[in-house]
Amino acid sequence: MLQSLQRDETKAKLRQVVCRGRDRERAMREVMRSYDPWQIVSAEPELVGGILGFFQHEALVVTVDESVRPPSESGSSKPVDAFLEETRDDPLLGSTRLGQPAGSEDKSFSQVLGKVVSSLGEVPGEYRPGPSRARVPAPAATGASSRRAPLAGRDPTVRWTIACDTARSSGVPDALIPSEVPKGEPPQLQSVFCHLPAPPPLPRTCGGLVAVIGSSLRNDGTLFGLLEAAGSVRPSAQAIARTLGCDAEDIALVCERMPDRTVAPGLLARSPAEVASFAPGWRRDKVGVAAVYAPALGEDQRWAREVLRAMRPSSVVAVVSATTKPEDVARWVRAIGGADALALVDVRRTCTPGAVLSVGVPVLSLDGEAATPSCWAGVCAASS
Repeated sequence: MLQSLQRDETKAKLRQVVCRGRDRERAMREVMRSYDPWQIVSAEPELVGGILGFFQHEALVVTVDESVRPPSESGSSKPVDAFLEETRDDPLLGSTRLGQPAGSEDKSFSQVLGKVVSSLGEVPGEYRPGPSRARVPAPAATGASSRRAPLAGRDPTVRWTIACDTARSSGVPDALIPSEVPKGEPPQLQSVFCHLPAPPPLPRTCGGLVAVIGSSLRNDGTLFGLLEAAGSVRPSAQAIARTLGCDAEDIALVCERMPDRTVAPGLLARSPAEVASFAPGWRRDKVGVAAVYAPALGEDQRWAREVLRAMRPSSVVAVVSATTKPEDVARWVRAIGGADALALVDVRRTCTPGAVLSVGVPVLSLDGEAATPSCWAGVCAASS
């Protein structure tokens, strides 16, 4: 987004324009909509906005000279009527601008961008106010501005760099970000996640049992902490049950401290001994699903380990919050005896939802949705 910062009424007719694009390519594309390359005097990153010096942010400030004529027209002038015919309203500037000279669109965007940013000594596409603010390029424009849309993001290398930076700013480890576009994939954000480790398939035959285990975020072991655990474990277990074709009423509950009278007899266990007794019935003639409420993070997980050992599940899915540090998640998973996959919740409450990938356990779902590359891309784009 462009904004006029100031204007000096001199012979040069200089104007400073603030480019609020999320990266160099986006910012300079907006400049090219309003000014021609020979009108650019300089382009420097500066701190703008704020109140009394606070809350300022970095933007690209471009100085343009509106009095400069095209090199081919240095000795002549065009009639005013001709300029008026070439002007049109620009919603980004809220004013009118001059049309581009004939043949200017024949130049590639990278060539025009290279001339404009040469004063900064950087490669086009490298400027970004901050890696955490990188975003996916905007979709192509429609209507009168559609003829300029192909110029944006034409270089696949630039588009892939933006996609990788967006994933990196969302917490995705560098080791999981491909150095180049995967073969057969477009240079888009979702292509970054197309080769993530896939979790083992859930059991689909009768006799299988999935243990969905979660820990309270509270470190006090009180009833409130158990309720908080139930708020994340039960919905995750229900989502898995739906994918397996199981009824929500058949989900077993394993909890040491909180009695639940709404659970049908035989579906509630409070100790490893009760689990060993009831578990065969949870999986008889069907695929069973059990929600296990483990102790709070940081507490002794011996009870949870013994419960899982007595249950002998086909698959263990650990429910973790995206707001929890990956180091704490890794330590908790080891304490309960390991997990086959993670069910990530609270993905909208953090700016680094991809940080959990550093734990090394495949992610099965994101807030109940299958963790597909497109789902990962949507989560990371929203958090960046």
